This record gives sequence, C-alpha cells and structure tokens, in this order.
Amino acid sequence: MKNRKDLATSVMYILPGSMFQEMNGFNEGIPATLLTLFGCGLGIVGLNMLHGNLDDQGSKGLSMLKTAIFIFIVAVLIDNIPFLGVLATIGLICAFGLQLYGLSLLKSSTVFTSTGKDGILYLMIAMGLALVASVLGLVPWFGGYLSSFAIVGVLVLLFFGWLKVYEDIIMEKI
Repeated sequence: MKNRKDLATSVMYILPGSMFQEMNGFNEGIPATLLTLFGCGLGIVGLNMLHGNLDDQGSKGLSMLKTAIFIFIVAVLIDNIPFLGVLATIGLICAFGLQLYGLSLLKSSTVFTSTGKDGILYLMIAMGLALVASVLGLVPWFGGYLSSFAIVGVLVLLFFGWLKVYEDIIMEKI
C-alpha cells in the first residue's frame, strides 16, 4: 500500500458516506434525499482518495463504484418525482449491481490481505441484499416494510465490511 494515511482517511469518508446512502431506503422526502446526496458526496471523496493507492484491478473496481454512485444519485433524484418510483427502482437496481461488480474487481486487487478481502466480501453481500431490498420495495402493501428490514442488514454489513477494510489498512506492517 502506497500511503496508509490516505488509505485510512479514505475509508473514514467512505464508511459514513455509504451508510448515509442507504438511509434513503428508510424514508423518502427532501431530508432523506439530502442526507443520501451528502453520503454520495462523501463516498466519492473517499473513493477518489483511495484511487491512487490501488493497483490496476482495484482502480477499475473503484471506477465502477464511482459510476454506480452517479447512477444512484440520478435514481434518488428521480424518486422524488411523483409516479416515477418504478423508474427510480430500476436505477437503484442497476447501481447496486454495478457496485457489486466493482466490489468484485476491488476484491481481486493485490493490495488487500485476507482481512480486507473479507471486508469486501461483506460489502458484496450488502450490495446483494440491497438489490433484494430494491426489488422487495416494488411489492405492493408490505414490500416497503420488508425492504426496511433488509436495509438494516445492509447497514450492518456495510459498517463491518468497511471496518475490516480499515483494519487491513492500519494493521499492515510498514
């Protein structure tokens, strides 16, 4: 790893950013949207900081993650337009799928040890669960409730996944 301080700082941006992103799954409206957009901004800043410290495979994965965040931003904004919720959900599904692919590329990076790769696996599971939550949200009547429970799982997995990536970065011998 090239610069541990930058890597550790990047995770400190990405962790709350990714958690704020998922908060949109609990509530809709302007405050939730603003919090989600703030989280996306934190995530992009963190990913940009991490970008220069990875090998080619990891950099490709981060590019996919950044693209997914931009799709996510568009989907969240569309979700605030009446009668376009299904279109927004399709955008979210695309964003979560792209994040899953980006994380798989990141996991194959040689920069991370098994601890970091385990954390990335947690993140991949979280994105898979977020995909399921998005689809559940389409189910009439009780889909929103089921999706909220899935989002709780996503938040827990995101927290512990990025924590393991952070642990990998700071525990690496200099």
